[in-house]
Amino acid sequence: MRRRPPAGRPTSSGRSSPRRATSSSPKRERFGTEFVVDETGAAALSATIELDSFDTGNPDRDAHVRNADFLDVANRPTLSFRSTEPVRIGETFTVAGEATLGTVTRPLSLDVEWGGIADFPDGTRHAGFSATGAIKRTDFGVGGPMPGMLSDTVKIELEIELVEPA
Repeated sequence: MRRRPPAGRPTSSGRSSPRRATSSSPKRERFGTEFVVDETGAAALSATIELDSFDTGNPDRDAHVRNADFLDVANRPTLSFRSTEPVRIGETFTVAGEATLGTVTRPLSLDVEWGGIADFPDGTRHAGFSATGAIKRTDFGVGGPMPGMLSDTVKIELEIELVEPA
């Protein structure tokens, strides 16, 4: 059932699940999210991802990506996103925001497709979204130039499920 969040009723969730990462195999992770709809129907969004949860299925590659050559998880443990403008939910919409990794913040826009709201048998309501975007890893100080070996563009693909708190 496809329904929009009700206007005038704040909706917030403590979890969401990207179901597809940029690795070759799908991976689910949970991360802290807040999604609030105000009385005008406008929404605000923020999310934080713990980067030590990065998992490609190859422990050696994961350790390399987590070290100072790339993500430098010891010094930059999270990647966060927050919307910078009120969001109007439609069948498709764009969320303008900022991504922060360590001390570096850059603009990031996500193209979003609304999946709808479903009432689950346990009484919870779930909202689904698909989102895509892209960043340049070197804009965030992640790894150096590696022409022909590693793209500077990191494609972001998320399948997000928000659960309304009780």
